[in-house]
Order: sequence, then C-alpha cells, then structure tokens
Amino acid sequence: GMSDEEKKEAEANAKKDAEKTIKKLDKGENFEKLAKKYSDDKGTASNGGKLTVTYGSVVNEFWDGVNALEDGKTAEGYYAVSGVVVAVTGAYNAQYGNMSFTIADKADDANVLTVFRYATDAETAAKIVAGLQVVAKGQLQKYKDKNGNITPELINVKEVVFDDQGQGGEGGGGEQGGETLAEAVVLNYSALTLKGSEIKAEDALAKIGQGNAHVTAVTATKIYDGNGSGGALENTAGFLKTGTGKAAGQIVLTLDAKASKVEILCHDFYKPSEQYPTNSNKLSVNGSADQLPAYNADVTFGTLTFELTEASKTITIDAKNRIFIKEIKIS
Repeated sequence: GMSDEEKKEAEANAKKDAEKTIKKLDKGENFEKLAKKYSDDKGTASNGGKLTVTYGSVVNEFWDGVNALEDGKTAEGYYAVSGVVVAVTGAYNAQYGNMSFTIADKADDANVLTVFRYATDAETAAKIVAGLQVVAKGQLQKYKDKNGNITPELINVKEVVFDDQGQGGEGGGGEQGGETLAEAVVLNYSALTLKGSEIKAEDALAKIGQGNAHVTAVTATKIYDGNGSGGALENTAGFLKTGTGKAAGQIVLTLDAKASKVEILCHDFYKPSEQYPTNSNKLSVNGSADQLPAYNADVTFGTLTFELTEASKTITIDAKNRIFIKEIKIS
C-alpha cells in the first residue's frame, strides 16, 4: 500500500485534476469527453461518466468536482446528470411551483444526488416518480447542513428530461405502463393512536399507506398523526391532520397502477362558531380545483370526490391548510 506521504501526494494531485475539470466544465466543455479523459473510475470513464455517481464513492471525476468545491459553494457551469429517480423528497408545492427528488445510478442505491426545487407544473411533477429514468440539468452545489453533513445537490435546475424508453420526451412524458387499479385502495386512519405527532419521512409509508400492497411510496409534508391542541377535535386520535395555521400540508401517494378517482372522508379543522361562521380550508388532488371539506356543528365527516382529468399512478393531495382526514379511497 501507499505511505502516508504518497497518499497525501495522490490526494493533492486528484484535487488539482478536479479543479481543472471544474474550470473546463464551467467553460462549457463536454462532460462525457472530460470523464473519458480524466476519470480514475474505470467503471464510468468508458461511457462518459453517465452513471450518477455518489458522494464518497471510489474516485470519479464528477464527484472529485464536488469535493473540490468549498462547503456551501456552487460550481458556475451547468451539468447534465442521468439517473433513476429514487424518491420524491419534496413533494410538489403548488404555492412555489417546485419539487425535489433524489436520483442514483440504481434504484436501490443508498447514496444519491438531490435534484433540489425543480421548477415545474403539477402535471409534470405527478409524472416524476420512483423508478423513472431522467436527465437533470442544473448547477452543482456542495451543501453542508448545521450538523456538518454534506449533501451533493443539483440546484437552479433548468430542465428535467425523461428517458426515451417509454417515458416520453423533454420536459415530461407518460408514466410506465397503462394498467389501472383492479380494486379500490382504501386507507382508513381510525386506528391511529397519537394526538398531534408529525409523521416522519421514514414512517409515512406505514402510517399513511397503511401497508396497502398497491401503495409503493408515500411522502408527507406537515401531516400529523391525530390532533393536539386547538380545533374542533382537540387532543384526539383516529385521523390525519394536515397543515398548520401558517403552512399547507401535502400527501403524495405512489401506486403500482393508475387511478382516476379519489374520495376523501374529511372535516375542517374548526366547526361553526361566532368566530368562524364559515370555513376556508381547502383540499385539491393532482392540481384540481379546490374543494371545501365538511363543516358541521357535530363534526360529522363528509366525503369530497375528485375525478382526475388524467389517470395517474401518483396521487398528490394538497391541503390549505388544516383539515382532518379519516379515510382516503382511490379507484
């Protein structure tokens, strides 16, 4: 093996090469040609570095480029990175018109690149699901959080191009497969036991997807297991609560087949009173028109029905803001 001195020299040379590559990329040189010329990772050098290589992997020119950046800094040039979508980490935000997701060279790769806040519309966002092959074009950033964790990100994303293999063309495309649900997916939350605990990312599939075989992934933003203080059902379990007084809530369900109808058994956070004679909290699904939930003195839940304009494997439920959800039925 190499001595400590030799290792330091090798690392210094690798950094110099990386800095040269960053400069060339910033001048607009082709990444594939640079990868073939400079990469020490023989697994990706021959094909132009097209695999999405991960931070901390064996030496690869692309991620040497990440290491060459200072913490929190962004490379000037734009990069086109191909990979498969691992997960939607930031569901589509209708207010800001963006979403975030991770990509890797393989769907089961634990190390990923975050495509951060890709600006798009609800229709395109609904098609970006786990397993989709994409090419994302943006600027490379070495993000460091307050705990010192490094996350390689692609920011200021100009476009996301779907792979040609059954996914459609630039900026969007059809979902894989044309199959529809053979049976309704019924997700009932009456058995939930907590009273106002925010659902963590790692628990979203189990708690919101309820172990249903047709639900393959779930992301949740400001979604709570039961309700704590305030509202018509104070300190009560047995339902989901969406949002907060200042923030919207969102649930994104990924299915194994397409659905065209969503029914949500729900009630407003409040009940009629002198202070709140009418309700203003709203729900929408896959970019539909907003609907008002039930608003009853005895807090009787009612069903909102959403007929989707296009059948989809991705169901995005947007809540503005606080609503109690007892059941979601998808067919």
